[in-house]
Amino acid sequence: MINYEVVATREGRWWALTVSGLRFGHTQARRLSEADEMARDLIAIQTDAAEDSFTITLRVEPGRLNTDGKTWRTLHVRHAVTGPDYATARS
Repeated sequence: MINYEVVATREGRWWALTVSGLRFGHTQARRLSEADEMARDLIAIQTDAAEDSFTITLRVEPGRLNTDGKTWRTLHVRHAVTGPDYATARS
């Protein structure tokens, strides 16, 4: 089974999602809990594969910076997602 790495980066009020291994591997989600669905749609459309025929590893990039330039909040989530019953994190 093929595994795709999806990197989620907070961009304002949205999560920018980048899927490695795809030529046009960019999409977005309003909530981090929607990242799996949005990434699966993108991968399925571009590869013509069923949404349950691959796995996703979601990596969340560090959060916002404070005035000192240090990371205000860091959230790293690394797990293989095989369906809608994965652990979610909120911004």
